[in-house]
Amino acid sequence: MDDRDRINDQTLLKALCAGDKKAFTAIYEAYHANLYVYAFKLVADADEAADIVQDVFIYIWEKRVELLIRGPLLPYLYQCVRHRFLNLTDHRKVQEKFANYVQHGIANGVDTISSHIAEKELISYLDSVVAGFSKRMGEVFLLKQEGLSNEEIADRLQLSVKTVKNLSSESIKRLKLKLKRIVIVFFSIILLLF
Repeated sequence: MDDRDRINDQTLLKALCAGDKKAFTAIYEAYHANLYVYAFKLVADADEAADIVQDVFIYIWEKRVELLIRGPLLPYLYQCVRHRFLNLTDHRKVQEKFANYVQHGIANGVDTISSHIAEKELISYLDSVVAGFSKRMGEVFLLKQEGLSNEEIADRLQLSVKTVKNLSSESIKRLKLKLKRIVIVFFSIILLLF
């Protein structure tokens, strides 16, 4: 990267920090393709790679005032993609451990009645959280849970793919916020029991 590109990056970043949407669009258009290719190499899944890149750009926009990037922008963005990938990998490992724990408990006949009750309560809680979403967000979330791709959901609901991605991302963020407390309490109880 030459000095001219570095100066352009810094100019765009200053404008972005000031809330300039055109600067954000310019950054997106300049780096989106490179980040998508990198993310795809990491996850080998087109939708997941697109979601990772979208999450990175959402992060950049939301944290624009706090960003302190002194060097070239592209290496920083690559680092953001890698960090998001590692977070997803860690999250999957936790999910797998939890699934194995549940399967192990059921296979060993561990209090299946109370497990069933807890599962019903959790499902009821999740339903109440989803019921609090806007109509469109709830529809997108439920269709995503059925395994439909962003494009299929967009066709079915007559929305743009970008809108579907935004609604899906926002619904997951809201769900994460609501579930944080439950997960912390749940794992605290598990740790106390073992």
